[in-house]
Amino acid sequence: MTKKLFFTVLICFLAFHYTNAQAVGDTLEVRTWDYTQTHGTGIRDTLIDFPDLSGVKFEKILMLYNMRCKDGNVSPPIQGQTNIGCGEWDYSCNTYLEDPTRADSIPRVINKYFISEHTGATFDYKTTPVHDYYAQALKSVTLNSTTSETSSDVGNGILNIPEILPASKEVSKTQFLYTATELSTAGVTAGNIDAIQLEVTTNPENISFLKVQVKSTSQANLAASNPDLTGFTEVFYNHYNFTTGLNRIQFHTPYNWNGTDNIIVELSYTNASSLSDIQIKGENTTTLSSIKSSDDRHFYFHGENYIEADTYKGIGGNQPRSVEAWIKTDVSNKEICSWGIDQNGKKWVFRIDASGQLRVEVNGGYVIGSTVVSDGNWHHVAYTFQGNDLNGIKFYVDGQLETISSINNLGVDTDITNGIPVRISRGINNRYFNGIIDDVRVWSTELSQNNIQNWMHKRIETTHPAYSNLELNYLLNEGNGEVIQDASPNAYNAQVINGAVWRKPLGSQFFKDFKEDGHRPNVNFLQGTYNLTVNSAPDNLEIEQIPHVVIERSISSQAGTTNSDDIILATPVQYWDIVLGERYYDENSNLINTVPVTLDGTLTQSDLNYWERNPMSFELMSFVTPYGINLDLGPEGKTWTFDVTDFSPILKGQKRLMMSRGGQWQEDMDIRFLFIVGTPPQDVLDITQIWKTDQGTVHADNIISDEYFEPRTISLLANGHDFKVRSAITGHGQQGEFIPRSHYIDVNGGAKEFSWTAWKECASNPVYPQGGTWIYDRAGWCPGMATDVKESLITPYVTPGQNVILDYGFNSNPTGDSRYLVNHQLVTYAAPNHSLDARIIDIQRPTNKVEYARENPMCYTPQITLQNSGSSAITEVKINYWVNDAANKASYTWTGSLDFLEKEIIDLPVVSTLWSTIQSPQNNKFHAEIVSVNNSSDQYIHNNKYTSTFSITEVLPDEFKLQYKSNNAPHETTIKIKDSQGNVVYTKSTTSANSTSEDIVQLGNGCYTLEVIDTDGDGIDFWANNDGLGYVRIRDVNNNAMIKNFEGDFGNSIIFNFTVNYPLSYEQITPKNPFTIYPNPANDKFILEFENEIRLDESKVRLYNILGQEVSVNMQKTDYNQYSINSSSFAEGIYYIQVFADNKTISKKIMIKH
Repeated sequence: MTKKLFFTVLICFLAFHYTNAQAVGDTLEVRTWDYTQTHGTGIRDTLIDFPDLSGVKFEKILMLYNMRCKDGNVSPPIQGQTNIGCGEWDYSCNTYLEDPTRADSIPRVINKYFISEHTGATFDYKTTPVHDYYAQALKSVTLNSTTSETSSDVGNGILNIPEILPASKEVSKTQFLYTATELSTAGVTAGNIDAIQLEVTTNPENISFLKVQVKSTSQANLAASNPDLTGFTEVFYNHYNFTTGLNRIQFHTPYNWNGTDNIIVELSYTNASSLSDIQIKGENTTTLSSIKSSDDRHFYFHGENYIEADTYKGIGGNQPRSVEAWIKTDVSNKEICSWGIDQNGKKWVFRIDASGQLRVEVNGGYVIGSTVVSDGNWHHVAYTFQGNDLNGIKFYVDGQLETISSINNLGVDTDITNGIPVRISRGINNRYFNGIIDDVRVWSTELSQNNIQNWMHKRIETTHPAYSNLELNYLLNEGNGEVIQDASPNAYNAQVINGAVWRKPLGSQFFKDFKEDGHRPNVNFLQGTYNLTVNSAPDNLEIEQIPHVVIERSISSQAGTTNSDDIILATPVQYWDIVLGERYYDENSNLINTVPVTLDGTLTQSDLNYWERNPMSFELMSFVTPYGINLDLGPEGKTWTFDVTDFSPILKGQKRLMMSRGGQWQEDMDIRFLFIVGTPPQDVLDITQIWKTDQGTVHADNIISDEYFEPRTISLLANGHDFKVRSAITGHGQQGEFIPRSHYIDVNGGAKEFSWTAWKECASNPVYPQGGTWIYDRAGWCPGMATDVKESLITPYVTPGQNVILDYGFNSNPTGDSRYLVNHQLVTYAAPNHSLDARIIDIQRPTNKVEYARENPMCYTPQITLQNSGSSAITEVKINYWVNDAANKASYTWTGSLDFLEKEIIDLPVVSTLWSTIQSPQNNKFHAEIVSVNNSSDQYIHNNKYTSTFSITEVLPDEFKLQYKSNNAPHETTIKIKDSQGNVVYTKSTTSANSTSEDIVQLGNGCYTLEVIDTDGDGIDFWANNDGLGYVRIRDVNNNAMIKNFEGDFGNSIIFNFTVNYPLSYEQITPKNPFTIYPNPANDKFILEFENEIRLDESKVRLYNILGQEVSVNMQKTDYNQYSINSSSFAEGIYYIQVFADNKTISKKIMIKH
């Protein structure tokens, strides 16, 4: 068969408007998805129309990457609420653009033959079954003479009953109940029962390995739901040739009946082939006196095969469901029944955990049972789910309710629209089952324990209480073929993938699939005195060895397309390994002899080389979502700005834009592109993925072996002037994530021209505080930040129009669990468009950009990034800069030396009038503009000016209290205040742990920076260490009101820029009578502290939970400016408190955590 993978592309809307006439400096905005589209069809995987205008160039293309916590909420550290805002964990959240005209490719190798449960270069096989032979203790009984005999007939029916010995079925087990009253009435007396007689009316047959067993019981009926399977006494075991008329079955061991108990007579057999049903005379009793099971088959999973429904995709959303199955395995960490898609909360997997216990998981959440079921024995396993979240899961093993040993609760939202069809074995995560799975049942309801217990041993019938909710029932009794029939009314049939292996159990081993009725044979019970000869009559029970499924493969090339080469699969065949030979076992299953078998042929493995292709996916952005506990990104979120001009050759026309890696639905996202019309420093002629990037994390061993990122030959454009490799690498796994590694790009072999260490310091992350281990440095990434991009200019080492061989690897081989997400792109540029040109590409200070939030707001020297965007070296640039609409502009002349595309960060001196035009705290503009380059006019003026939006610093009074409490590691922390010239005007440190100090700080008007530096990078309040809790606070000297309470979980440092009565006075910028809440989070109470004395009553204070419901408050005044609110009875979570005072309403957030 031929298998291909197709993608369904979900079409979004056209999100921008433009005309063909565009002026230099115009900006076209392309909107993709926004904050309203976190979940749903087509989200984060859409077709977007980008501008494709003839003759129009873009100087720059910017990607505005906006993220906020879901609905602007904050996730508290409370079970069940850790995902209401930003998700608890960090997830890769990479953005890709697909070009359907190009192909990503990976070289692959596959064996010519798929051979189940076999490794090695050759396979010696036999095409006909090879058997094992198990000695059976059969006994022949010869009746030499009869001294006396009593015949007692139980049953006088005239029915011809075929299901007593249904020889058309190769294997069978039946049980019949005879009451003590029936036996006594018929004349049976206490003591030995020596034989029975059955009357055959038609179709006599030879029955192999007929076993008769008898058991005393107190049961009045036989129930298929609870078959009696143990405690029997074997009285006959031999082959038997039934004839028409009465057939005497003489016992080799008499059964001693006590005269008072009912008895069960059990008949089982195992024939080699199908015969005709033997018609035995019997009756239909008024009680359930018979249970029967015949021709049961088992499906054997060899670790690489699975069953997949043709169309049925399971039960979706958070709807109730149950699944039952019989399993027999000694291998853990395997999937039983699964569906959905492998995304947070959207998959549905029922499997055996690595510990051997039952497990249901949904990606991000799981529930684990307590009983080990991978013990090699048969177990009936089931789960039921009442709906909503994983707290609604119950497990049952052999009908008994399980104790839950572990749970990571998560809401369930199973995706059956995009998910896989229901699979038995393999599942979503390729955990192929080893062993037997039988009688799989899927229900769209939560089954009761009674229903599970009453029906686990018998087949489902319309009388089942939940029959209308039966979605699917794979009995797995077909015994041959690759098609699985659904026994439910829905006919959701399935196919076997990678070969069906069927097993036939012995009749004596049957334990399920029973049916109950009143049909039983008329039996003559014989008692007497006999002269018998009982001899051993051993015979071998022939059991077919498990075959190997063999599928021959061939490759059909799809070169020149974006399709992978086709792997053509021949029809599966079954061969038997000759290595084991025919094995002979004694009656105790001990191996006693092996007989070689003659081979029919040998398969020799060889490698088939092929290419795996997809439409080329360009990684625009590698980003990791932040740890979300307690994180507040605000109602508008945060915006990161990325220059994606290198992608201009593909950012045109209709393209598929998508996010993946697991975090694509984690937070609210708003992605926009700004196309700025103009001439770039160089035209981008082409960009291409050197290696396929969207293949997931790759273990370092597979990179070292060149299974991935093998040396790749690329033809360079003849008109290319410069060539650059963009590399973005992130490490994952315990060793890959937390150990710095040196990576390289090699050009045309030999020396490794470019080497760098993929390592990123996270304790200075501008998005803080986060939950989790956000401060830990990592390989190339930090939670809440973009991945670093390494740019390597390979122009000096290549020739346009020729081939180049590029290779990637490690300078020293990683060890342990070292996995990497790797992205390399080759960018080709034309010659420079300008000769003498410079441009300002960024403003670091002052700005509201999240990238520079650690040092902003600020009030000292502005900082910009200057770039030479012309081919000539520049040595002097005059720059004017100003705030808002200032008439007088400051000027600065930079001198130095910059070659083409080189950059330099420049600090602009502060002049006395620079901040004088500020009239309000927010929405101020800082402008920087190039006036001249090398004392000449700049050749391209349209990139000379850059403007940032900024807010001013907080304004403090000229005298305040600085309170500091050290933690358990006081030697790590130093506090300094510096003036605008960098002079230290205050310093504080201590060697005393948990000590508290309060200093009065007096400062003149001007700009200052408060620095709190922690040398260990873990702040003064971090959960994952033993440093304890410290704090830094600023209070008013007059009334002790809280002015600033700094976050203690700050990583490396706090950089707090402030002014004293400048550029606005403290009174101008400080709201009248603001209040502070502490502690936050709170437990049994929290304090509202106001700057001045205030009188409040409960009518002026309102509290709302996160659902917007008002919560009553119990408030008491504890000081002239303080009120205490009792929160001991509040449920844990986020609340919003509103205080109405001085004719205005002020709202703040408070978290309750008990």
